[in-house]
Amino acid sequence: MSILVITSGNDPHVAMVEKHGVGTIIWWDPTCCTDDEIDFQISVHGSLILKGGVDLSEISAVWYRKPQYLDMTKMDVPAEYRAFTHSAYVHFYKLIFSLLSHRLWVSDPWNIFRANNKFLQLEDARCAGLRVPETLITNSPANAARFVERVDRVVAKPISTEFVVAGGVVKTMYATEVTTVTNYAGLKVAPAILQRLVEGLDVRVTVVGTKVFACSIEKTGDLSGVPDWRRGNQTDKLVYKSIDFALGKECIEMLVRMGLSFGAFDFIWDGTAYWFLEVNPNGQWGFVEEQTGLPISKAMADLLTGR
Repeated sequence: MSILVITSGNDPHVAMVEKHGVGTIIWWDPTCCTDDEIDFQISVHGSLILKGGVDLSEISAVWYRKPQYLDMTKMDVPAEYRAFTHSAYVHFYKLIFSLLSHRLWVSDPWNIFRANNKFLQLEDARCAGLRVPETLITNSPANAARFVERVDRVVAKPISTEFVVAGGVVKTMYATEVTTVTNYAGLKVAPAILQRLVEGLDVRVTVVGTKVFACSIEKTGDLSGVPDWRRGNQTDKLVYKSIDFALGKECIEMLVRMGLSFGAFDFIWDGTAYWFLEVNPNGQWGFVEEQTGLPISKAMADLLTGR
């Protein structure tokens, strides 16, 4: 048995799964394109995909983790050819991924791309019976101001990428509370998600196939009033506890609707009900296992091997 893992860098999640006995792991890192030799061949005998001479038709599953692609500006070609070269490079990988569709995927990258649509997530969550806070996604400064004035407390979230490179430093765009005095003029060029702020306990729910693992994330100290718990990632101000979760069936249903076999959900428990915030189709889960002991890596190994 062999499993193709599509990821970049030294991904610790792979080692966590590998220790459960999943057979041979074949790494595929798109950032190593100058070292890898990839071939798609068609002949009278059929077709095959070779990676460094290894026939990928023999793999049993594909784990689409966290692949990255080279920055176009760092490609060693004349500036006028960079856009062309980068397009060929990215398409080469993504189109070859499609040829492996007959294998088990966790999860299919095209479904992941679709599921990253925040609009679709909110609609699918509602259809799956999950509670969704009142939300406005807009590029209208006037409509945003009216929404914030009408709704008691509101957070703003980015629609797509959450990272900004400023002065060579990568910064994260966290969910941030806004008010009626916030300047919304920038929405014209950068639409955003505005959502009623639900106060309560953060809950991370990791679904692997049909197995559901839930933990609460309590913000302590000066983080207690911050909307986005991720601000405390590199601190000791987050307390994780495994919990029972009543909406596992609804989460699984939502993933089925999206064509996914994995998802990392974020909820808020307000003391009465769980409120859906978002789902990451290939989000991080290693920290949850490390903090709580929940056997997520074992579940992932079982899913990839069909155990």
